[in-house]
Amino acid sequence: MSINKPTKKWSTNDIDKMLALLPIMEAEGFKAASWPNREPVEVNGELIQHVPYPEYHSVVDQFWEFCYETSCFMEPYEVLPEDPAGTEPDTSLFNLLQTASDMSH
Repeated sequence: MSINKPTKKWSTNDIDKMLALLPIMEAEGFKAASWPNREPVEVNGELIQHVPYPEYHSVVDQFWEFCYETSCFMEPYEVLPEDPAGTEPDTSLFNLLQTASDMSH
């Protein structure tokens, strides 16, 4: 989500979808991401080195996509009418959900 897209309230179905991913992500040996060795590429006779970046497990991608579809994640964050008084505008928040009650709207 972004400030240009209206918020979507969480439903029981939304919570169930997210919880369904937990057994996969909590499984022994699960790796959320790997850091592959990225070989330089040649462009116009020059070797260009990639900036390192991870490759995420597909379940992590599903989790993030779901977060973006709901009010779980908004960047950049703008104060919404339902936010507590005193919430600062233009706050960069990684995770808006801080307690279980935040999901029960």
